[in-house]
Amino acid sequence: MTPRSSRRSAPPVTSSQLGLVPHHGPARSALPRERVRSLTLSRLCTCAQHLCCTADEPCHTLNLAVSSTAGPTSMSDRVQRLRRDLVGAITPPTYPAGYHVRTFVVDDAMAVHRLLEVGYADGGGHVGSFEEWWPSLRADEEFAADLFFLAENERQDIVGVAQCWTSAFIKDLVVHPLARRQGIATALLWQVFSEFQHRGAKHVDLKVHVDNPTGALRLYRAMGMREVALDGT
Repeated sequence: MTPRSSRRSAPPVTSSQLGLVPHHGPARSALPRERVRSLTLSRLCTCAQHLCCTADEPCHTLNLAVSSTAGPTSMSDRVQRLRRDLVGAITPPTYPAGYHVRTFVVDDAMAVHRLLEVGYADGGGHVGSFEEWWPSLRADEEFAADLFFLAENERQDIVGVAQCWTSAFIKDLVVHPLARRQGIATALLWQVFSEFQHRGAKHVDLKVHVDNPTGALRLYRAMGMREVALDGT
């Protein structure tokens, strides 16, 4: 991957550029508890069952126009299970200037659901209504808020999400396209790898469609992930 010192520095994108509702409450710490307003995102990108921007790599994404009539992108049902072994040193996550990471709180649920809803509008996955999704997610025995990482800009707009199960599985990865190519997706992945290594996990897995047109496989392989059996054996 490209060394951080050679990456072009870019200023944080603003709420108006992202199409987000800005947060006007008091300043928050890295692990805040105040309410985050819902996102009204105009476009996202998808990576198979994950939503992501490739950050350091050229963008391997599809720009999604929000449309209630948009049909899913045609893809086969063939998926790969990829694995990142956690043996040896893990690169510490480094977020670009103007961005930080925190973990999920209940008041983030609506904003995160909107992110998934818009991202899956053109294929690559599915999310039900908020009334279906949120009760199911929080009731899942593998759900853990401290494994639900949110990247925010200086205005506390959520621009990236990495949601993981306790079984060391990445369920969703999202970065807003206007915040890409700055290292956010890569930092979120390193955040996940580092956290699970700290918890004693031997590896982290995810699944991805092999013919997903976003080219997500290149990012995951660049992060040291390899294919394993679909059942994880």
